[in-house]
Order: sequence, then C-alpha cells, then structure tokens
Amino acid sequence: MGATKCFAYLGVLLLAACNQTGGLAIEPAPEWEPADSSSGDAGSDGGDDSGIGDPPLPGTSTSGGTTGGGPAGPLLIPAQSVWQVSLMPPAGDWQLPEYDASSWQEAVAPFGNGSPDLQTTLEPGAAAVYARYVFAVETPASYAGLLAHVRRADGIVLHLNGTEVARSNTLGEAAEVQAQGNEARRYLRFGVAANALVAGENVLTATIYRSSTANPYVFDLQLEDVGTPQKMYVQLRTRSYNGEYASRNVSAIWVERPSGEFVRSLGVWANVRREHLVKWRSASLDNTVDAVTGATRGGHGTLTLEWDLGDANGQPVAPGDYHLLAEFTEDDSNKGAPAGPAVQIPVTVGQGQVFSIEQSGGFRDITVVAP
Repeated sequence: MGATKCFAYLGVLLLAACNQTGGLAIEPAPEWEPADSSSGDAGSDGGDDSGIGDPPLPGTSTSGGTTGGGPAGPLLIPAQSVWQVSLMPPAGDWQLPEYDASSWQEAVAPFGNGSPDLQTTLEPGAAAVYARYVFAVETPASYAGLLAHVRRADGIVLHLNGTEVARSNTLGEAAEVQAQGNEARRYLRFGVAANALVAGENVLTATIYRSSTANPYVFDLQLEDVGTPQKMYVQLRTRSYNGEYASRNVSAIWVERPSGEFVRSLGVWANVRREHLVKWRSASLDNTVDAVTGATRGGHGTLTLEWDLGDANGQPVAPGDYHLLAEFTEDDSNKGAPAGPAVQIPVTVGQGQVFSIEQSGGFRDITVVAP
C-alpha cells in the first residue's frame, strides 16, 4: 500500500494515514438511543436521555468489544483510564511529555459532573478542564494511523506531544454549542496522525470546554492503532442553520466517482420530504437499495454508518478515487428555497486512510476510515 499522506481540503486540515498488516473491522459506533425520541434518529440531539443505562464503551478486537474483524493494533489508551487533571489553566508547556504534572489530581474516566455514569466527579470553577495521559511507544514508524474514540461535552481539543490532532464542537477557545440529548453519551471517532508519535514517552492532552460554567461536562477517550479497516466507516454531525423547519431536517449520504457517476446511497433520512434533497435525488434518481433509511430527523446530531465497498448493484468497487457526499435541508429546497448544506469529500479506496474534518458548512466532526 502507499505511504502515509496528509492533504488539505476545503481549507481544513485532513489527517490521513495508510494501512499496515493486521487490521480492525470498522463497524458503526454503538448507538445509544434516548428513552423518548420522536425523531427516528438515534444520533439526534433531541430526546430525553434520563432513566437509561450507561452508554456502550468503544469496542475493538483487542479490548474485547463489539468491533471484531482482524486483530487490531495496540490499544495505546484504553477507555476508562486514569488521567491527570487540572481544573485551572496550567502554566508552562503542559502539552509536552516532559511537563511535571505531579501536582495534578488523578481522575478515572469518564470524569466530569452532572452525569449519572461518571467514574469520577470533578467540579471545575472555570469553563475549561485540562487532562493529560502519558504512554510509551517503542517504534513510532510501525503505526499507520490512529483512531480516537472520544466522549465529550461540550467541546474538545486534543494535542499529541504538543501538536493539535483533533477538535470537536469548538469555536475558537470555547465550545460552539451545548451537547444535548445523547451527544454527551456517545463515543465519537476522530482520525489522529500517527506521525506525531515519538519513540519513548508520549502524552495526549485534552482541553474540555463547557459552553457555560453552569453546564455539566464529561470526558473519556480511547486511542488505538487503526490497522487495516475492512469497510469504510463514515461519521458526520449536522448543525442547524435555522431554516423553515429547524431543527427538523432530511439528510442523505452517498458515494460517487470523481466523474460524477453515482455509485451507492449509504443513508437517507427522509421518508416523506425526500424530494427536497435536490443534490442526492439528481445523483441517485432516488436509489436507496441497501442504504440505511429512516424518517425525517427531529433534531441535529451525529450520524454513523459504514460502506461495504459495494455499488448499487451489489458489485464490489475497484480501488481508486471516490467522492463521499452528504446533504441536508431544513427547507422546501425544491420549491424556491435554496438547496441545503452539502459537502463533497475525496476518499481513496485501496490506500488506507483515516482522517477527520472539524467542520465544513453545516457539517461537523466528519471522520472517514477507509481500506
């Protein structure tokens, strides 16, 4: 396979990495559904999440979880680990391995406040909390790409050895919006560039932002070698633009070749307002064979799905370049209203990629893991 590669798209950094021997079968992130959700979308921000058990932990074949598939690479940071935590802004280069954090308190993740399933409750006085986890790596070059499973409320910025590697739900140095519904109880996935690893001691740091000092917060993280994925995993979160039917919306995710030739619908959430997905309808001619389908979404949140690399006729696609597209609308977009937000992401099948895009238009937390 090809060498690790990084490239820029839509003005946002994409972190890409190639495959290696061994591998991890990428399945959709476990859905944790609210007790009373009228949206028909387990990933929406709406709904009442009271009275439900703990959210599922991220699974890999090394940790005994549900992901399965070939043997995954090393689990560098397990979920529910012990972190060094500061509730006040730290002085000095706290994001570097050599920083002395011996005065920081220790907390078992998930930590935070205001959630019934926390391992450690910490009450900060400010809108940000700071966390460190130190781990050892013998041979950095053996890691093709890393995948971080992150549970966060409200926003998060991750650094690996002082290099920013991921962020979610942030606006500058603050949270963009409050995490609502089950968004605070899910493990989202983010591609992390393995080239930030060094031989010996490494440190992953997290800055956790609350949208206000009155809001609860939560944090947990699992970091693993992505290995060689066997399917394409797709994650994205939609953000309301306050259209006519906000926050209710219809949405679609599909695949095309660079020429614009339609390949496959991956997901369509629009049982009754499908005609307003103008870009998807033009490309697919309403083809939903083997796609995930659902009702109009009652709110905005994270969608996760996978592609088995088959086309609309069930035939495996050839290695090469493809475009992953997504669209949603809160309006009657084929009746005079503008088309809703859309995003087009180039991906390559056959090189092994893991990358994340913080935001593009109305989309957030875009992550793709491709064979």
